[in-house]
Amino acid sequence: MAAPNEGTPPPGPADAAGFFFHAAPVAVACAGVTLLLHAERALLDSWSPITMGLTHFITLGFVSMTAMGAFYRTAPRGLDRPAPGRGPSIFAFAGFAIGVVALCVGLAGTAVRPVFVAIGALFPALAAFFWPALRTLRGTRNRGTRAAGWRIAVGAFLTVSVLGIWVAHGHGGMEFPGPRSLWIQLHLSIALFGWVGAGATAVFASQVEATGCDADDLPRLWSRLATWGVVLPSSILAADYVGAFDVSAETARRSGLLAAAPAAFATALWSTRWAWRQLERAPLAQPDRWLWRAAFAFAPLTLAAAALALWRDDAMSRVLFGWVAIWGWAGLVAHATLRSLAPPRWAAGPLIGLHLLTLAGGLLATASRSTACALATGIGLIVLALALWPARRKG
Repeated sequence: MAAPNEGTPPPGPADAAGFFFHAAPVAVACAGVTLLLHAERALLDSWSPITMGLTHFITLGFVSMTAMGAFYRTAPRGLDRPAPGRGPSIFAFAGFAIGVVALCVGLAGTAVRPVFVAIGALFPALAAFFWPALRTLRGTRNRGTRAAGWRIAVGAFLTVSVLGIWVAHGHGGMEFPGPRSLWIQLHLSIALFGWVGAGATAVFASQVEATGCDADDLPRLWSRLATWGVVLPSSILAADYVGAFDVSAETARRSGLLAAAPAAFATALWSTRWAWRQLERAPLAQPDRWLWRAAFAFAPLTLAAAALALWRDDAMSRVLFGWVAIWGWAGLVAHATLRSLAPPRWAAGPLIGLHLLTLAGGLLATASRSTACALATGIGLIVLALALWPARRKG
C-alpha cells in the first residue's frame, strides 16, 4: 500500500525534523565561508586540516543533518512504528549541531580544545538519536526496501559515528587507533556506501510511495551485500586494533577495497539501476525527477573517481574524488531529500543548476589551483545555502 504524502509532516514528534532541515543549508554556507577565507588552500590536499574542516561541514552538517531529519520525517510513519519523542529529537539536534561546529573549527584550526568539545557534544547527541531510531526499526525485517534501507543506513551511521569519534581523538592530539590511511579509507567507505547509499534508497522509496505508486522491492540479496559492505570493513578495523591484522600498507588497502566492494556494488550500482527504473513510472514532478536522477547518476561516477584516485595516488586526485563523492553524490542526495521533504523557496531547476555549477567550480579550482575559482565556488555555496532554506509552510 502506498504511503501518504510525506512532504507535509504530521503533528507531533516528527516536527523535530524541521530543526535538521533548517540547519543543513547553514552548513553549506559555512563551507562557502571556509572557501572564501582560505580559497585554493582548502583544496590542496585531503589530509590538510582546512580541507578536513570543509569536508565535515558537508558530510556532517549538510548530508547527515538532512538524513537524520529524513529519518524522523519518513521512517516511523512509513513503517507504522513508534516515533522518537520530540524531546530526545531536539536534544539530538542541539548536541549534534554544537558538535559539528566545534569539530569543523577544531579540524580547520588544528585546535585541540574544540575537538574535545565536539566529542563531548556528539556522544550524547548521537545516543539520543540512535536509541529511539533502533527502537523504531525493530521488527521491520520483512517490511520492504524502505525498511531495509533505513536499517542498513542507521547501522552504518552508528558504525561511522563510533569510528569518527574514535579517530577524532587522534586529531585532538592523542594517538590514532591504527594506521591513519586505512582507518580513514574504511571510515569513508562505510559512510558513503552505507549511510549515504542505503539512506538514499530508503528516502527515494518513500518518495515513490508518496506519489501513490508502490516502489518495487529490491531483492534480499541487495540488503545482504550492503550489510556485508559495512560489517567486513568494521571487522578489518577491529582486527587491526587488536593487532590481528599486521600486514603491509598495500595489502591493507587492497583488503579494504575488497571489504567495501559488496556495499559499493549494492548501493552505488544496483540501487542506481533500481531507482532509474522507478523514475520511469513514478509520477514525480519533472524537476524532482531530474534531481533524483542526477543524485543517483553520481553514485557510479563516485566509483570511477575512486578508481582514478587509487590509480594516481596523488593529492589532487583525492580531492577531486572528494568533490565528486561528497558534493556530487552525497550532496545531491541531500539536496533531493530537502527538495522532497522541506521544499525551498527557489524552483528546482535553478537550484539544480547552481548545485552543479558549484560542483564544477570546485573541481576546476582543485585542478587549476585557481584562487578565483575557489572564491567563486565559495560565493556559489553561500547563494545555494540561502536558496535551499525551507519555505514557510502555509497554514
